[in-house]
Amino acid sequence: MGLIFKENKTLIRDYPGETKEISGAVLEAGKKAVQVKLAPFDKFEVEALLRKLDVMYSSYTNLAISVTVAEEFKNILFAARMVKEETKNSFGGIHGTGAELDVVQLVPAHVGGSILNPAGTASKGLYGGTSAGVTTWLKTFTAATSDDLVPSQVMSQWAGLVYLGFIDPIEVPKVHLAKFTLSGVPTPPQPLNFRVREDLYNYKLPFARLEKPILVGPKKTQAVDVIGGITGDSKLEPIAIVIAKSEDIAMV
Repeated sequence: MGLIFKENKTLIRDYPGETKEISGAVLEAGKKAVQVKLAPFDKFEVEALLRKLDVMYSSYTNLAISVTVAEEFKNILFAARMVKEETKNSFGGIHGTGAELDVVQLVPAHVGGSILNPAGTASKGLYGGTSAGVTTWLKTFTAATSDDLVPSQVMSQWAGLVYLGFIDPIEVPKVHLAKFTLSGVPTPPQPLNFRVREDLYNYKLPFARLEKPILVGPKKTQAVDVIGGITGDSKLEPIAIVIAKSEDIAMV
């Protein structure tokens, strides 16, 4: 087992259904803590979630991202239990079928798609493109101009999303600020310090971690705006975990 599993194996136990105040993540802009209903989650579900995240974000691939997922596992677990509270279906991971829950890394085609935009509203794809029709993170930015990475859309009743940070796998990152709008209320712009790296002259994948995770629960409205500090191409990509029914996670 990898770093994420080892750091959180003590959390593998049965959790009862409960109402809990969450303060370690942002669920509603402007509120330091929010009370939410959490479904029961047994130790087998916790282990399945932990194993899945451990292989998705291996420390052998990117240590900074792996450490972030390990440290924020409790909040990811909260998000999974929030979704289960709506679906009443267990978390199955790789063994899941039908309505059982699983997780996947957010990809461009999810934006405006059936999980993030079940209403099928037009022009809700990445940067305002065709809903679920944009398949690349590549975007040309103009300095000091804001763009809607995720246009305003309402999450499925059976899904949730956890934002942990951003990467920009390009030699010179362009974006330096991101703003989340949750149920119509914006957060302050968050700094993306991609130029702070361990190596100065050797390329190293830049990862900008958010101060706190952003949790978008079932049926919640979200939007993400970003702004480039300089003009040019970017491949800005959120490190974001989609929690949804196995049958809703399409091959996109």
